[in-house]
Amino acid sequence: MINPPPTEEALAWPPAGHTEYRSAENRRLFEDCIGPVFVAPAGPHGTRAFALGPQSQLENLHGVIHGGALITVVDTMMGSLLKEAIGGQLCATISLTADFVGPAHAGDILKGEATLLRIGKRVAFTQAQIRCGDRLILTRSAKWAIQRP
Repeated sequence: MINPPPTEEALAWPPAGHTEYRSAENRRLFEDCIGPVFVAPAGPHGTRAFALGPQSQLENLHGVIHGGALITVVDTMMGSLLKEAIGGQLCATISLTADFVGPAHAGDILKGEATLLRIGKRVAFTQAQIRCGDRLILTRSAKWAIQRP
């Protein structure tokens, strides 16, 4: 199979206004295995845009991006957004729901958005989605435990 030429979007990588995601401690983490992931600064109303470029190492045996990799990306993006919103306090996923709506392939430019829905005293609620152009790939919602001092 001959690979198609890169799209204009792929040639303009990474997206404008996005920087490579690094943990606050700038350490090598599990999430680095799926990247690089690029993030935009947190937006209004508790949102953050993110993007994942062409990643052939994330393909499964069927030639599509492995669902576990996509789950990791959105979990990291939702968690980093929440942690920033709660002043760096420890938080952890306690429940998640993911719907795989369509496949993503290794050459796809994937873009997403994480959103904070509600932050309570001990539990927070988030959602995220990933798209390839106009195609919806994944939706996800999660609940988070917040460990307050």
